[in-house]
Amino acid sequence: MNDIEDVLLDVRKAYRLVYDFQKRVLDLMKFIGGKYRLNYEGGYAKFSRTAPRTGYGSINNVSWDWLNMYYHEFHFHPQENGKEKTHFSAFLLSDTGYYISKKENEKLQKTTLSKFAPPEQSGTKLILVAGKDVWFGWPEEWNSLNFTLEEKGSQIYNGNPIIFKQYDLALFALETSALDRLRDFSAYCSQNEITLKLFEKNID
Repeated sequence: MNDIEDVLLDVRKAYRLVYDFQKRVLDLMKFIGGKYRLNYEGGYAKFSRTAPRTGYGSINNVSWDWLNMYYHEFHFHPQENGKEKTHFSAFLLSDTGYYISKKENEKLQKTTLSKFAPPEQSGTKLILVAGKDVWFGWPEEWNSLNFTLEEKGSQIYNGNPIIFKQYDLALFALETSALDRLRDFSAYCSQNEITLKLFEKNID
């Protein structure tokens, strides 16, 4: 095989690996939505602009614009708890390498992959976010180093709390471990006066 054939072989393998990875992530989102009894509302790319399917995108969009699940928000309809609404999203951060390096070089460009932290020193995270009657505060800061790298955080916006906590995605590989993480996040919500009910039994 020549060099380009080797590269294209790796590309085919990579696409199939990404497909399997994204399928597992989507299954996990269904699981989380089911346990919190939340309906999925929409998804939003956070590392780039999503290249649209309607034909209005530009061929000059960078490659990241065609890889929207690199860093992606899965947003759900609010959970109704009496007069309180709990807003909820799960953020998939597939690779923290850019943000780790950005701590040392704040001008780092997202297209300069050679300057990202090595994959072996980076992580794959799931960041859970909940807000009590509010979904503002961090929305302008989803790419901040605080949100992408810190274990947890909280803010008060217009008198209401909005919080986040991040976990290694590997901890959601098994159902028992995934439930432990959801219990932990619901407890963290309670500590911050946010109600996020977890329904561990499946609905018949």
